[in-house]
Amino acid sequence: MTELRTRKRKFAPRSRQGCITCRARRKRCDGERPNCQNCLRVNFVCEWEQARRLPRTQPPRPSALPSVDPWDPRHSNAAVEQRNLLTYYIQILVPSISVAITPSSFYTTLYIPMALESDGILNAIVACSSSHLAKRTSGPDRAKYLRELSTKCQVQCYSFLRERIAPSGQPSRDPYQVVGVILLLVGLEALNGTRSQKWMHQLNCVRAILNTLRNDARPSNSAWELECLDRHFTYHDTMASLMADIVDDNTSAPSPSPQPPYPRFLASGSSITTTTTTIDPLMGLSHPLFTLLRQIRHL
Repeated sequence: MTELRTRKRKFAPRSRQGCITCRARRKRCDGERPNCQNCLRVNFVCEWEQARRLPRTQPPRPSALPSVDPWDPRHSNAAVEQRNLLTYYIQILVPSISVAITPSSFYTTLYIPMALESDGILNAIVACSSSHLAKRTSGPDRAKYLRELSTKCQVQCYSFLRERIAPSGQPSRDPYQVVGVILLLVGLEALNGTRSQKWMHQLNCVRAILNTLRNDARPSNSAWELECLDRHFTYHDTMASLMADIVDDNTSAPSPSPQPPYPRFLASGSSITTTTTTIDPLMGLSHPLFTLLRQIRHL
């Protein structure tokens, strides 16, 4: 018996590059345009796919978001910048302006703990650090940013003071923080080489506040803080006495009193045992010598 073999129908491989007509008829297309030979032979319309065009990618339009302050404490970058400037204050700024490095320097032992509790002290420290760092930075953009940051922090410091100083010149609250902020701003004026007498106005304000605090007979746990503020003020007060003749006369201010009331730690018979051994970090002198400097200046 003859074995019947099923004849398999052969199809031309389907063209994926040819015209639409040949692909529909499953014919091999020669790919000639505009009409292939198969379509011409059978008089069919030779249709081709239109060239696909990729959509033009347009840059995303910036959304109308409110401007964000890079120094907002809610920003992670601002928090990092604050930590960096606090570290700079401790490791670079304070040693660079200190003649004597002492473990009891009020710049660190007093103001750093205060900065953790007071926005005013923190802004004053950041203002000093950013201003000092701007002078050491080679990049103009970075230096400009630091100067603007210092100015902004100073504005916040003055807002802090306005909220706390009454028209009488006495603080309505947070007197130690108020004195600390003013003294740090006075130091910033000196750091920037200001020749006006604005800082003398500020010292007169501090003098009045400290006199009130010293005369407060109530027992206080802040005697150490008051002594540190006294020491810081006495340095600037002595320098004001020495520099009074070379500041700009166009910005007059009341001169410090010839014989100002000295702090308790400079008074004779002081009970503070560290008086004769404590060295001022800014001048490298024992604190009682400030009394002699003031007396010599007014001879």
